[in-house]
Amino acid sequence: MAQSDKSSQQEASPAIHLRLRRRQAPLRIFFAFIFILSLAASVTAQTDAKTTQMMNEIIEKAKTVTTYKADFKETISSKGKTMTSQGTLAVKSPDKMHKTAKFNVKEGATKEEYVIGDVVWTYIPSLKAAQKIDMAKVKKAMQKQVATGAGDMVNPFAGLPKNKIKFIEAKTVEGKSVYVFDSVISTAAQSQSQGAPQLTPQKVILWVDPATGMRQKHFVYAKDGSIMIEATYSNYRLNVQIAESEFQFNPPPGVQLKDMTDATISNMKKQQ
Repeated sequence: MAQSDKSSQQEASPAIHLRLRRRQAPLRIFFAFIFILSLAASVTAQTDAKTTQMMNEIIEKAKTVTTYKADFKETISSKGKTMTSQGTLAVKSPDKMHKTAKFNVKEGATKEEYVIGDVVWTYIPSLKAAQKIDMAKVKKAMQKQVATGAGDMVNPFAGLPKNKIKFIEAKTVEGKSVYVFDSVISTAAQSQSQGAPQLTPQKVILWVDPATGMRQKHFVYAKDGSIMIEATYSNYRLNVQIAESEFQFNPPPGVQLKDMTDATISNMKKQQ
C-alpha cells in the first residue's frame, strides 16, 4: 500500500500538474462545497421532531452496513459546462473506499480514488500521475472536521449540518420508496464561497432508502437555482466480502506522485 511517496518515484512535472488542474476544475467546486458545509454546521437551529425521528431511524439502519459495493453516476456543472462520470464504488467502514470513474470528457478517461484511513489518493492512469492528500493534517490545520472519507458515505447525512436538515416527503420512484430531505446552507456559510450565484451552493436535496439507510440520489443547488451536482447511486450490494487488496493503492512504475496536502490547506484557508 502506498502510504508515502516512494523515493524511486519522480515528482510530477509542471505540465502534468496543469493538465490535472484543467481536467479536475469542476471537482474543485465539490471540495469547496464540502468545506462550506463544515462551516454551516456551527449554525444553531431547531430541527423539527419528525425530521429528527426519521433521521435517527435511517442512521440506525445505515449503522448495520459494514461494507458495500454500488454503481454511481455523477454530473458536475460549472459555468455552462458539465462533466459526467460513472463507475463503481467499494466501501468498508469506517475508513476505506475505492472509487473508479469513467468520464465523458475524453474516450477512455478514467480516475481512481482511494481513501485509506486519513490518506486520500487520486490516480489518473492516462496522465500517469497520482495526487495524495493527508486529511489528518488538513483537519488539524483547519481545526475542524472535514467530511471526505469512506465512513461519510455510510451515513447519508454526513457533511451536512444536522440542525439544518428537514424531512420533506416520502414518495415512490420507479416502484421504490424513498425519503426526501432538504438541507439549507446558511447565509454566513454561502458568503465564504466568494463566487458568482451559479457557483454558490444554497441547498442540498437527498433521496434516502428507508429500508437500508443508503443514499439513492442527491442534488446540490446553487444560489441561482441551477443544479451544481447531481449524483445517483444504484445496485447496492450490502455487507459483502471485499478483499483488502481492493483498497490498496500501489502506483505502477513510471507514475509521478504529488503530495497536495499543503496546497489543499492553503486553498481552504483562502475561503475562510
